[in-house]
Amino acid sequence: MKESFAPYAPPSAVLSVIHFYRSRDVPASVTLTNLQQIGVTEALAPRVLATLKFLGLLREDGTTTDQFRAIRYATEQDYHQVLTGILEGAYKSVLDHIDIATAGERELNNAFIPYSPGGQRSRMITLFQALAKEAGWPLAVEPKASSPRGATARGPAGSKARNQGHSKARGIGANAPAPFVALDSLPEQNLGAGLRLSVTDTDLAALSEQDFDTVWSALGLLQKARRQSLRAAQVVAEAEAARANEEAKEEQ
Repeated sequence: MKESFAPYAPPSAVLSVIHFYRSRDVPASVTLTNLQQIGVTEALAPRVLATLKFLGLLREDGTTTDQFRAIRYATEQDYHQVLTGILEGAYKSVLDHIDIATAGERELNNAFIPYSPGGQRSRMITLFQALAKEAGWPLAVEPKASSPRGATARGPAGSKARNQGHSKARGIGANAPAPFVALDSLPEQNLGAGLRLSVTDTDLAALSEQDFDTVWSALGLLQKARRQSLRAAQVVAEAEAARANEEAKEEQ
């Protein structure tokens, strides 16, 4: 049986791009840089770009197609119909073998066996289901959440090995900026008034590769914002203290 590529980007990232261009004119081409500018992380951008090409929204050179513009100009009533046509073309070989309204997990898995990379099959199915749901199709099985809660958790021993592997893969060492918190044991962090974030070893172990990149980036941005806020507060406090000292000297 001939193997074919199927995308496996996180549905939320793909749909965010589609929704973005629903309210804006579709450019002549879309690049990795364009995707990052509209909020897709650097790590996920190649997978999202591959998905857009698979769906026929982009050509191989990155230029946009009439199908992409059809999404842009579709009314709310026509949007589902336009997206249905796109999915029927992109996933034709899958839909030739299953009825998504009745297909269970086994049928979905069998339908995606010819697609590569095989190790990403579960994510391929999740993306397909999410896009089908976006098109308004009835589903026999709801798409799994692309998040730590939707992944399979591992035990503490596996967590430490996985975390260390992520650290090495990202070059965390003497020549790289230190992460804002140690990976092996992440305590609850107070990120600001009214906001608390708890990340455990189990959470990290359950993250997929792309979700880890997304969470890592988000946590870094949160910590950076908190640090800037603390520095600003420190500057204000030092200025107030200096003024109080000056006033005290003048009174003497």
